[in-house]
Amino acid sequence: MPCSIQGGAVFRVSDLAYVPCHRTMYPHFVYGHLIKEDGKIVGMEAHKPTLAIKIKNLNPNRSVLKCSSCPINFMCIKGCLGSQFEHTNDLFCAEDTVCDLLYTKYKTIHEIALEYDLYNWMNKSLEFAIDRKDFINHARTVLETL
Repeated sequence: MPCSIQGGAVFRVSDLAYVPCHRTMYPHFVYGHLIKEDGKIVGMEAHKPTLAIKIKNLNPNRSVLKCSSCPINFMCIKGCLGSQFEHTNDLFCAEDTVCDLLYTKYKTIHEIALEYDLYNWMNKSLEFAIDRKDFINHARTVLETL
């Protein structure tokens, strides 16, 4: 994911709820609550462990239906789960407007690269690693089909 939702832990201070992120603090997404006794955290009560496992291990290229069949999924930054929920009522449903924006962004970068002959310059340059050149050339091939 393009944010820290998979790498960090977010707790709502008011009630010690463990939540996916600041955009997904809705009651039905609470992973659990910290248990406090005598002013100390002594454990955690789980509410949505399967949701936590799903989000922490999510590969949008496989788990988000629209992304799984998208030709630019290998280079796309993906969307925000909270924003997706707020617009589609589903955490795992990509928003058309974000997809349109990213298609336009990558196509524009491709057109600029063609205009300034950047692909040829990169392929001749010794400063680019072979795997990076392969990735960019693959992206070019895909973008030329869109």
